Amino acid sequence: MIKRFITFAVEKSILNHIFLLFMIVLAFFSYQRIPKEIFPPSNLETISITGFYAGTSPDILDKIAVKPLEDELVNLNDIDRIESSVKNGFFKILVYLREGSNQSEVLDDV
Repeated sequence: MIKRFITFAVEKSILNHIFLLFMIVLAFFSYQRIPKEIFPPSNLETISITGFYAGTSPDILDKIAVKPLEDELVNLNDIDRIESSVKNGFFKILVYLREGSNQSEVLDDV
């Protein structure tokens, strides 16, 4: 069965070319109908702040970088909670926003 199909496809090359042309036309029209956006809408729920200071212990990094940043972030109104993690030479602060807050304004403030 498969051998006959392959033999038929090899002998009737015009059908292969027509099928290829059909696939190219179909792909072109499909591409035209796919919605494309440069900046798709997104919902900003968290803001991530990361920092590196090579060779620093977590205690020192917490004192010189993380605590001052957290103290400033606490004063912002539309922040729900703040989570931070400090490792050797690296820190990451996640700022979770409240629902219904002006996200772009909070992002500018941070």
